[in-house]
Amino acid sequence: MNEIMVIKQLPIIEEQLQAVKEAIADKLAIVEGLVCTEETYKEVKKIRTEFMKELEQYEEQRKAIKAAIIDPYIRFEDVYNDCIRDQYKVAKETLDKKVNAVVDELNAQKTEKIRIYFNEYAESKHVSEYADFNNQMHKVGLSDTEAALKKECREKIDQLVSGLKAIDAQPEDIRAEILAEFRKTLSATEAMTIVAERRKTIEEQKRRQEEREARQAAEAEAAAKVAAAAPAAPPPLAPPSAASVPAVDNDPVMTVKISVTAKKSELRALKAFLNEGGYKYE
Repeated sequence: MNEIMVIKQLPIIEEQLQAVKEAIADKLAIVEGLVCTEETYKEVKKIRTEFMKELEQYEEQRKAIKAAIIDPYIRFEDVYNDCIRDQYKVAKETLDKKVNAVVDELNAQKTEKIRIYFNEYAESKHVSEYADFNNQMHKVGLSDTEAALKKECREKIDQLVSGLKAIDAQPEDIRAEILAEFRKTLSATEAMTIVAERRKTIEEQKRRQEEREARQAAEAEAAAKVAAAAPAAPPPLAPPSAASVPAVDNDPVMTVKISVTAKKSELRALKAFLNEGGYKYE
C-alpha cells in the first residue's frame, strides 16, 4: 500500500528547560534556608507569590506549544475520518448485512430440518401433545452439527417419555392434576412437587376450617346447656303498697343484718326487689 500520509516536518521546539531547572534549584536552596517567623512571614509570602507567578508564565507557554502541536493533528484527523475510516465503516456495515443474510438463511434451513426431526421423533414416542421444539431446544447456530442437534432432540423427547411414565405411576385421583402442571413445566418432578404442595396447603386449610367449625359448635352446645340448666327467674316481688302498710305517726329507720342463702338467680331477684323498693343495703 502506497504511503498516503507522511509527516513532512516534525514539530521543532526550542527549549531551555534544563537551564531553567538549574535556576529554580538555586532558588529552592535559598527557600529551604528561610526561617519563617512573625517578623519574616510577610517576606516569605512575597517570595511564594513570585514563585507562583513564574509558574503561571511557564504554564502559558506550555499550553501555547500544546495547542500549536494538537490543532494541526485535529484538523488532519477530521479529514482522515471523512476520507478513510467512515468509508470503511460503511463498507463493513454493507458486508455484514450480506453475510448475516446468508447466515440467517442457513440457520433457518438447519432449524427447520431439525424441527422436522424433533416432531417426527416425538410422534414416534407418542408425546407430540407435550413436545415443544421452541421451548425445549436451544437456538440453532452454524457451529452446531446436525448429529449433535439430533442427539439433543432425542434426549429432550426421551425425558418427556420418562416423565409421563413417572406420572402414570401416581395415584389416579391426582394424575390429571399433575399432567396439567406437566404441560406447563415439561418436568414430571416439578409438576409433582407443585401438586403435592398445593394439596398440602388445601388440606391444611380444610383442617383449620374443621377445627374452627368444631370449636364454634362446641361453644354453641355449651351455651345451650347452660341456658337449659338455669331455672326460670322468679317474678320480681312487688313492694308493699301504701294501703297495706299501717300508718304510723312515728316510723323510725332501723338496720337489720341478715344472711341469705339461695340460688344465684334467686339472689338476683332479691337484689332487684330491694332496689325497686328503695331499700338501702350493703
